[in-house]
Amino acid sequence: MRVIAHNVPYTFGGAQSVVDVTTASSEVLAAGVRKYLLLQNIGSNNIYLTFDGDTASSTTGFKLVAGGALEFATAVPNGQINGIADTATTKLAILQG
Repeated sequence: MRVIAHNVPYTFGGAQSVVDVTTASSEVLAAGVRKYLLLQNIGSNNIYLTFDGDTASSTTGFKLVAGGALEFATAVPNGQINGIADTATTKLAILQG
């Protein structure tokens, strides 16, 4: 007996956006079902992110340095993402799908 397997490619219907992360903790991305998430700090200041809806701060968030990126391709957070910039408003690029 012969078995033929086909790999069906995943069609990525991603959405891209850019948000301002200010020096006050606020929502940067609402909770939702995601299969992929890429966050890139395209500003010149550090950003701190939380992935469970909690308030972001320099002591409670994950630090994303200027120019840095976080990619989630397998275990993707689906909770509300909050962010705070350390010294001035900073741009965060988001790609999700």
